[in-house]
Amino acid sequence: MLELVELSKRYGERVVADSVSLKLAPGELVALLGPSGCGKSTLLNMVAGLVAPDEGAIYFDDERIDALPAEKRGFALMFQDFALFPHLNVLDNVCFGLAERRVAKREARERARAELEAVGLSGFEARRVGALSGGEKQRVALARALATDPRLMLLDEPFSSLDAHLRESLQAATRQRLAEAGIPALLVTHDRDEALAMADRVAVLDAGRIAQIAPASELMAAPANERVARFLGLSNVTGQGFWPQQALQLGGQTLAEVVALMPRADGLTLEVALPEGRFIVELSLREAATLAEPPVVGARVPVALRPEAFRRFAAKDIA
Repeated sequence: MLELVELSKRYGERVVADSVSLKLAPGELVALLGPSGCGKSTLLNMVAGLVAPDEGAIYFDDERIDALPAEKRGFALMFQDFALFPHLNVLDNVCFGLAERRVAKREARERARAELEAVGLSGFEARRVGALSGGEKQRVALARALATDPRLMLLDEPFSSLDAHLRESLQAATRQRLAEAGIPALLVTHDRDEALAMADRVAVLDAGRIAQIAPASELMAAPANERVARFLGLSNVTGQGFWPQQALQLGGQTLAEVVALMPRADGLTLEVALPEGRFIVELSLREAATLAEPPVVGARVPVALRPEAFRRFAAKDIA
């Protein structure tokens, strides 16, 4: 399937991809996760054929393709801005890629209608793009991409402009359609929750390199280093490892001072001071109700620290 071998790209003195190697299995969805400027979009554009690598190679099904023009690769792209044509109706937008590939008009329309039905837009064929909601536009973009039967789907933050509820719904729908079609995909995102929810594996990028690549559960349970752990939003991180929430429990003889608190819909987040340092403690509503008094800044709550639960980072990054 897709394989990147020591792929590098520089813009002047700035290195945006630094000897990146990655393999994508058949039908697998891999997320490239990282902050702005880490190189994830550049990697996607090199795979797409929109940017030429300075060094390294790209293979697909054992064929080297890094010198192949974008239109010859058989890949499909979905973007944040949908990239639909406002002068065309929904059906003609979905047919566009098929027309470019010289698919007969009747066949193209049949395939386009089938994809629109698959994404829940049957009956929308004659509508203009300007009359659609953001979620409907994204579904049209997905149908257009899948109608061409791509060898690989490339997703460049396609859900970031949508509201939270719609974003989650479309993430699930896109994941399901890709799985049904057996199409592998590469997803670029800066959203941790999106990467963890959609991807079979997540590659965390840091300064142009893959700091760690692993399934979501493994990534959260065993981040490779401090930078990865902090980017993933883990609490109680040190230079050597981190304290998971199960390492901090209510009860025991030690009274921890509450130095900050934040209410949540499902409980409370406390920052407490223990002899070992300051820690974040997540309490459910039920746990908070067991306290003798509602916690306030300056109050003391019994918190037990389990040293054996401390998780050390891996000895080296996983790339």
